[in-house]
Amino acid sequence: LRRQRQMCIRDSFYAGAKDADVMIYNATIDSELQTLDQLLEKSPLLADFKAVKTGNVWCTEKNLYQSTMELDELIRDFHTVIADGDPSTLKYLHKLS
Repeated sequence: LRRQRQMCIRDSFYAGAKDADVMIYNATIDSELQTLDQLLEKSPLLADFKAVKTGNVWCTEKNLYQSTMELDELIRDFHTVIADGDPSTLKYLHKLS
């Protein structure tokens, strides 16, 4: 039953996220990534995602949650990514190469 539930959650996530224009990998739960290859090593299934195919994948900095007083900066980073702004202004996100 547990395995069936995990598969259902995975399938539901895949169906809802595979066509997303932007993907943000949360490095605070594991390790910070620098490349798409590193992301695909963790989960080859992500290769089918639109954001991965177009190279629009971003990664949070490892210290993201240690900086909760700067939530406004994180929101600006999200806006910059979604609005195709200047990535050199990002403080808590970086694009995977």
